[in-house]
Amino acid sequence: MGLIAGQCFQDPLSEGAHILTGSTQKTLPGPIGGILACNDPEIGKKIVEATDGLLSNYGNNRVAAMAMSAAEMLRYGKEYAAAILNNAKTLAEALDGEGLTVIGKSMGYTASHQVIIDAAPFGGGRKAVEILERANLICTRFALSSDYPQSLANPNGVRFGVSAVTRLGMGSDEIGRIARLIKEALVTPRKIEGVRREVKNMAGSFTKVQYSFDS
Repeated sequence: MGLIAGQCFQDPLSEGAHILTGSTQKTLPGPIGGILACNDPEIGKKIVEATDGLLSNYGNNRVAAMAMSAAEMLRYGKEYAAAILNNAKTLAEALDGEGLTVIGKSMGYTASHQVIIDAAPFGGGRKAVEILERANLICTRFALSSDYPQSLANPNGVRFGVSAVTRLGMGSDEIGRIARLIKEALVTPRKIEGVRREVKNMAGSFTKVQYSFDS
């Protein structure tokens, strides 16, 4: 959603879709929740009528936070989206340089905020995610096309997103360092505590939100 708002990703509404749904806390850097966008007044009226009867207990504080996030995206969205894409490409290339198998290499690795690796050499996605989370490197397991249908319980893919670190102002140098730490944690789990400390120290150096009115 943030990449669409920042004009760095295809826009379904301009391509013929009437309704677009998404999250408000990923590339769109708002409070946790969902968003539904519509470009047809008649459909929009029906949606409002339906949701008014189903969602009568929303938090006004969240609405205010979402309004602020939307205003910031109008001001900084293009710059923020471009930085996300650059960091995602940088992470993918750096992970590839570290010897990890990055999905989509032949197509330029990624066109969004996500980077996916094949974690089969490390015991599969579930085990890899557990190792990385012990190192303070947060990610999710992800089903690869080769995982269907036998391996969905323990898919081999691991997915990384760069939205949060980009929002905190990290760039190419930090992204390259993150790639090295990911490899170190996966290849030498016995060094997990050292990786964990390095991640904590790096995160502690980036505590101010960027692409915002405060910054």
